[in-house]
Amino acid sequence: MPPPGYTAGMSSETPEQPGQRDDPAVTVTYLGHAAFRWIAPDGTRVVIDPYQDPDGRPAWFERAFPVIEADLVVSTHDHFDHNAVERVLGSPAVLTGPGEFETPGIRVTAVPEVHAGKWVMPNSLVVVESGGVKFVHCGDNRPDVDAGAASAVGAVDVVMAPVDDSLHLLSREEVWRLATTFSPRVVVPMHYLVPGVVAPSSTLLGIDDWLGSLPDNVPVRRLSGPDTVFTTSDLPSPGRTEVWVFPDPS
Repeated sequence: MPPPGYTAGMSSETPEQPGQRDDPAVTVTYLGHAAFRWIAPDGTRVVIDPYQDPDGRPAWFERAFPVIEADLVVSTHDHFDHNAVERVLGSPAVLTGPGEFETPGIRVTAVPEVHAGKWVMPNSLVVVESGGVKFVHCGDNRPDVDAGAASAVGAVDVVMAPVDDSLHLLSREEVWRLATTFSPRVVVPMHYLVPGVVAPSSTLLGIDDWLGSLPDNVPVRRLSGPDTVFTTSDLPSPGRTEVWVFPDPS
């Protein structure tokens, strides 16, 4: 439970949906931009990186963050497009820096690291373990992860990494370097132009060029819905990496 200090070249694409077996499962919902929700087998709800428009600057988002409840809300770093923790309902615990949160169905650990590019500021690598699957949400992390932080995260099954063809944060090579630091079976792109969610005034672009730059042996799987059930038996075999692309949130 929350400790004291909390504030309560492209390969062929496969249109396939994981999560059709009876394994313990965790459901992940893509909310747009860098925001995701996890629902653990015990019903615990975790939201990472809710977004909001910046004050006094061109809009980044075409709609407000969705009305949603959680038991924990996490902000990887203090930028407007990642820190709208007050938008999440249900009186959740709030994690905005290093720390841990645990229930019988999920464990969340925020490992301190550093933001990419010109924004020299703290950024958390957020590890989510649930249903036998281990995720890391990278926020806006730099590509060259400190050895101590990389060791603290360890190998994971799924990496959420910031990608967009404007190269706002990372080059295509840097995205892959960041993601493969953690030896994932699945890489999920985030932080790109999602029509209906992210506005063109953000200057972000899509991910088609990045997908086209992937190694030939990396398959791309386009998921069939924003709510995806992850189970251990649906993951690629160890040593194999795939890119899974969530559809645009409706």
